[in-house]
Amino acid sequence: MRDYMQSVAAVDESVGKVLDYLEETDEIDNTLIVYTSDQGFFDKRFMYEPTLHTPLLIRYSPMIRPGSVTDKMALNLDYGATFLDLTGATKPDDVQGESLLPVMRGKADDRWRKSIYYHYYKYPDWHMVHKQYGVRTETHKLITFYGNGFKNNEMYDLVNDPNELISLYDLP
Repeated sequence: MRDYMQSVAAVDESVGKVLDYLEETDEIDNTLIVYTSDQGFFDKRFMYEPTLHTPLLIRYSPMIRPGSVTDKMALNLDYGATFLDLTGATKPDDVQGESLLPVMRGKADDRWRKSIYYHYYKYPDWHMVHKQYGVRTETHKLITFYGNGFKNNEMYDLVNDPNELISLYDLP
């Protein structure tokens, strides 16, 4: 834990130096700054909320109001499409994901994604996490674990049960 915290402190210090440099050179408003990471100590192979969420902080003064927050669903697949869109490049057909620019501008309309699909298929492996796929909407989640003769379904109401303690799948 101490080594981990020292690494985090070093990253924080280094990011601070980069931001200071951008401020000193008056380039801070011309620079897109994106911070993301993995899920830390949680096992990212499960579709449960603590592992499905990934931090994403974006600073781009010409487009994003400081302190703004959104509840729109973003995927790491969206990063490439966003960077291409921001530079004015055309997104190739084989690039998955959607540009986050409408979200960054606060202008994502009703066509913005309302659900995501998840699939983990690496079993057996040293983590021994069963294969699973599922769909998460803004309010619910359905997960199917499968493989090697095993199958289990879970469904959660994320509004009333945000910690996913009670599966609704088998309830009438």
